[in-house]
Amino acid sequence: MKKLLFICAAIALMSGFSGKVMAQADILTADHSITFDIPAMKLVGVVGNAPALSLEQPTAAGKPIAAVSTAGDCYLQYTSVVADGAAGTNEITVHMASAMPAATTLEVQAGTDAGSGSGTIGTPSTKTIGLVQGSAEPLIADIGSCFTGDGLTDGHPLTYTWTVNGDYADLDITAEKSILITYTIQAE
Repeated sequence: MKKLLFICAAIALMSGFSGKVMAQADILTADHSITFDIPAMKLVGVVGNAPALSLEQPTAAGKPIAAVSTAGDCYLQYTSVVADGAAGTNEITVHMASAMPAATTLEVQAGTDAGSGSGTIGTPSTKTIGLVQGSAEPLIADIGSCFTGDGLTDGHPLTYTWTVNGDYADLDITAEKSILITYTIQAE
C-alpha cells in the first residue's frame, strides 16, 4: 500500500511539475506588430536680424548712388522629408509681396549651407534673384530628405542688395518702408 501511495504521489508530483514547465514555456516569448509611418515633411524658416537697407549719398558730386548690401544677418533654414527616399525633391522659391520704390530693385542670393545639418541639402541658385512683386522665383533646388540645423548661423546665409537701376528722375524720397519677402518650400 505504501508503494502504491508513493507511486500515486510521484505521478501527481510529476504531472504538476510538467504542467508548470508547459506554462512557463507559454510565457517565454510574446510578439506583436509595430506600424511605422514617416510622412512627407516641408518646413522653412528665416532666423536672424531683419535686413535694414539705406541708400547712401555718393562720396563726390556727379557719382551715382552705390548699391547697398547686407550679408550674414539672416539665414534660411529648412527640414524636408521627400516621398520614397530620393524619388522626389523639394525646392524653395522666393517672392515679394509689394513693389519696390520707383527706379530701384531688390535682389537676394542664398549662400552655401553652413553644414550644421544632415541629409541631401539643397543647391542654391548660382545667380542673384531679382525680386519682382508677386512673382515666385526658384532660390534653392534639389532638396532631398534633410535638415539644415536651427542655430542662429545655420542654414543658407541670405544676401540682399538694393540698387538704383532706373531713371534717376523717377527717384523719390520715401519714408522708411517695409516689404514682405516670402520663402515657400514645395515639391519640385
